[in-house]
Amino acid sequence: IRNNVNSAYGRDASRFTNETMFYAGDTFTIEKYKTQFLNQPTMDNGEYLGWSVLVESIVNNGNGTYSATLKLTNTK
Repeated sequence: IRNNVNSAYGRDASRFTNETMFYAGDTFTIEKYKTQFLNQPTMDNGEYLGWSVLVESIVNNGNGTYSATLKLTNTK
């Protein structure tokens, strides 16, 4: 999933850049990024994801590793 609401399912799926990554403060919902899913805006089983994912923080742990803190909110 790219942080680009104009990306479509299957188009440039392997091309990720710094601009298409999620960063601290970014929020993901399936409704907002539905064009990147085959059964837009639902999951493969036809159900809505029902969650919002907020990237609260990203921390450099050293040695080339990072950790992210995510906040999940039920939107149903």
